[in-house]
Amino acid sequence: MSKNSRLESFHNTRHLLFLSLILFFAAPAAAGENMLMLVENGKSDYAIVIPDGDVRPSAKQAANLLQSSVAESTGVKLPIVAESEKPADRHGIYLGATKAAGVLPQTLSGWTYAKTAKGNDIFLVGQDRNLENKRVSTYEYEGTLKAVTSFLDEELGVKFLLPGKYGTFVPKRETLSVPMNLNSVQTPPFVYCTGRHLGGIYDLANHHFHAFPYRTYGGHSHNVAVNKDEFGETHPEYFAEFGGVRVPQKLHLCISNPDVFDLMIKEIERNFEMGYDWAQIGQTDGYQPCECEKCKAMHPDPNERLWILHKHLAEIIKKKYPDKKLVLLSYGPTTNPPFSFDRFPGNVIIELCKYTPEHFAQWRKFADSFLVYIYNWGTYQTFGFAPKRTPRFAAEQVRLFRDNKVRGIYKCGFGENLGLEGPTYYVYGRMLGDPDADYTKFEDEYYAGAYGNACAPMRNFFTRMYERMELYTTISGTAQKYEHAGMMPRIPEDVISYFFPPKLLLKMESDLAKAKKIAETEDEGVQARIRLVEREFAYLKNLSAIFYMYHTYRLQPDWESFNRLGNLIEERNALIDSWYDADGKMIDADSWTRFFDNVPKSFLQQGGRLTGVLSAPFNWDVKLLREKKVLPGVGKKTQKVVKANTPVKLDGIADEELWGEIPENELGEIGMGKLQNPSRFRVAYDKENVYLSFTCEILDGRETGLKPVGVDGAAWSQECIEIFLDPFGQQEKYFHFIFNPVAQSCYDGNFGFIEDPIDPNYGKEDKSWNGKWDYAVKVDGKVWTAEVRIPFATLGVAVPEAGTTWTMNLGRERPYQEDGVHKIELSLWSPNLESRGFGALHAFGNLVFE
Repeated sequence: MSKNSRLESFHNTRHLLFLSLILFFAAPAAAGENMLMLVENGKSDYAIVIPDGDVRPSAKQAANLLQSSVAESTGVKLPIVAESEKPADRHGIYLGATKAAGVLPQTLSGWTYAKTAKGNDIFLVGQDRNLENKRVSTYEYEGTLKAVTSFLDEELGVKFLLPGKYGTFVPKRETLSVPMNLNSVQTPPFVYCTGRHLGGIYDLANHHFHAFPYRTYGGHSHNVAVNKDEFGETHPEYFAEFGGVRVPQKLHLCISNPDVFDLMIKEIERNFEMGYDWAQIGQTDGYQPCECEKCKAMHPDPNERLWILHKHLAEIIKKKYPDKKLVLLSYGPTTNPPFSFDRFPGNVIIELCKYTPEHFAQWRKFADSFLVYIYNWGTYQTFGFAPKRTPRFAAEQVRLFRDNKVRGIYKCGFGENLGLEGPTYYVYGRMLGDPDADYTKFEDEYYAGAYGNACAPMRNFFTRMYERMELYTTISGTAQKYEHAGMMPRIPEDVISYFFPPKLLLKMESDLAKAKKIAETEDEGVQARIRLVEREFAYLKNLSAIFYMYHTYRLQPDWESFNRLGNLIEERNALIDSWYDADGKMIDADSWTRFFDNVPKSFLQQGGRLTGVLSAPFNWDVKLLREKKVLPGVGKKTQKVVKANTPVKLDGIADEELWGEIPENELGEIGMGKLQNPSRFRVAYDKENVYLSFTCEILDGRETGLKPVGVDGAAWSQECIEIFLDPFGQQEKYFHFIFNPVAQSCYDGNFGFIEDPIDPNYGKEDKSWNGKWDYAVKVDGKVWTAEVRIPFATLGVAVPEAGTTWTMNLGRERPYQEDGVHKIELSLWSPNLESRGFGALHAFGNLVFE
């Protein structure tokens, strides 16, 4: 049998199962001698019974959910009564710790819940509590509410497909019955799945448990246990030594200091005394090891020192708190397992930030259980606001975690594509509760429940897309190998163009049109869910169209191509504008409160964050380019270097006669977009040095907030100028200089000088290179100026002769916050239309010496 025949056979078989599922949703519940009839002929003998006294809000929510779901399904509204007020002529659906439930509630712990029938009564019970200590009161177990969502799902056919007004599917039934022998106690495999939540009932029904008494620090506890503000001045010896000097400002610790160890122990003990069951331990982010001799004596390898420290902490804590757990973070310098020992104490759980089958194999012998910090979703991905994962990926990952003793999951991003990734989110949640299930059952359940009679074309719509995305999303297949080998696309243009090509999008568009036509006779819920998909698809299709038209423009950069591309960019801007009101607030459409994660308008316009940020042509000012008759990317920038006949005094003020004779050139937005803060520069040289002067305006009204970072510090993390010089003119190598508008705050490195491919720094910037150069700055209100002197000797070249051509680029970074989102305004002399990076050699302009 051919591959196509096998595939057709599979789809035909699954289609029959799919039709059976639709018929199941439409059919009334079966009745019989072994069934308890909850609703029949528009009547019911049952009441929803809650405990007497002060009832927890979640228990009340459980009662209301059960009542409203049964009413929507059957038309019968069951009364909600306190246990002591239950009418004698009614049977009860008892929720939570009622007296009739006896000792059952006390036997349940964590998220374990029970659904059981006793005589004519039904009991839906779980643990309902939050920790007594007010400081950890957010950790609440809602076990009874979970039991009710499970009951509604399995007995009534209610499906919690999406968060929001139209997110729940409730089938219409004339009768409602449950087995008389109902007796189910279920313990979800994972104690939590937290990080990004979409809605209380949706999260709970789909096992995204937020509640667990676990003290986290966002991964980094060291600098909390030993606080710079408390100990920086009085005990500098607690902090890491660099170059013979203790530097509390960097927050890194001297981990060989016994007082530091004691402070870490006290922080852990404080958490356990507050009521937490687990506490996290992790080094300060961006870890830099202390250079003192005592720390070096712990172990030659600075990363191993951390594992030795954390293991010792666990050994001490275990003696006093044998039932508590310490979570050790495997991240950055602790990504790989220790090698000086092969087992942690039994009170240790390892939290992994890399979780492939290979990583689990490396870690298996070191601990009995694990947590994972996952990066499946989030707009920081290269996909930005496009869909990222498939249902099969969701199922395979959950099984991988269950098989490798993972107890909890932290999602770094989730829920930004409710329409296009709704089936994947649903499958992920359902598999969290039952990893052994056939995930296609849940996938088809979603299509049938969400789209009614329009489910067939919608299923085709998603299947086409997911089949295309399989290469990227497969857990154990080729995607892992491609990603590890650097073969997968790395920038938004390549990712979107490859995974969402025109041929695919046109077929999906046809499927969506068919579904919309069928849905005209469906209820408002089906129509709202299709509208949600339609909105996200419109964004995706336009995104892909812009990239493909940009391909055409680069191959044929003329006005005809530019205008087609410009029209698509303006369509995108208009589309995004239509989703926000005049104040920039997202318009409530169909009550999807998390549409595109409800991000600010400016965030959606930029396409995401980190690797998801869109560059050219999305940031082009199309109207201005048309007015100025500028075709982006056509031609090469050229800057003349004027020879200085008089000395240049390096004081940050370009007031020498020389500078006045040189025309200023401007930095523009990196991708030829709009710029808030202008910058200008000049270049000169003499027989020993090349000089640059800069004038940087601050017109956005934001505080700069500068802090000196020292020599070779993270100068790029704040307002700065970056200089890239290629004195060889071959666009293969460069020298890199960065400085901030503050003294003693700079960085230098070079690229392309390491030629051995075996060297771990091959193909990377060499941060260890140090040149002899200097700069001076002057800050004056809304303007800061600078002068830079770079000797030819430090670049390893002779004084250029007249007519010599180097290549160069100059950039300015200005980080800021807008609507709570971290952003960076990037200015660049020779624009980079391919990415958001300054160091792209292909974008360098020419520097010609006179």
